[in-house]
Amino acid sequence: MIPRPMSIGEKYHSVSVSIVRARHYVTEFMRNHLTEAQFKQFCEHWGEGMRTMPEKCSIAEMYELSYGNWVSMAKSTYRWVIECLGEEGLVEFERAEVDMLKRNTNRTTIASLAILRKIAPSKAFALVGRQMAYELQWFTPLDVEHAEHDRIVISVPACKITSFPGTQDLCL
Repeated sequence: MIPRPMSIGEKYHSVSVSIVRARHYVTEFMRNHLTEAQFKQFCEHWGEGMRTMPEKCSIAEMYELSYGNWVSMAKSTYRWVIECLGEEGLVEFERAEVDMLKRNTNRTTIASLAILRKIAPSKAFALVGRQMAYELQWFTPLDVEHAEHDRIVISVPACKITSFPGTQDLCL
């Protein structure tokens, strides 16, 4: 069950969508959990190091630049959450991230999957596993080491995030 390779255009689209979503849910989370002064400071410094897109560049360059910007946003967010809210805040932030993913998943898809899961659980699992392995390709290189009807093992030889300085904790 090796997923088809994701095209560079699809990777660029996925990272772009992730940036748009992050701008919304991260801002909302920080506004609700930081003091007014902390939130203002966060907004001033969020995503430091982000670069603007040159007028002419290839889709591969657009993906790499956008991916770097996404990492800058994530690294900055992680640092602010840990410094201002601690480990408990990090758990709350992760919960907010999961909630955002749930909100952005088509309800019809979720309902269909729930029905399929009742009728054919192994088919439902294989479908979700295959889709997850496919969608993770924009995030980092990966290998599907093992896939069965009730188990999938995905390995990440080297997390792409760690190719950026100061991201060891973020990748973990």
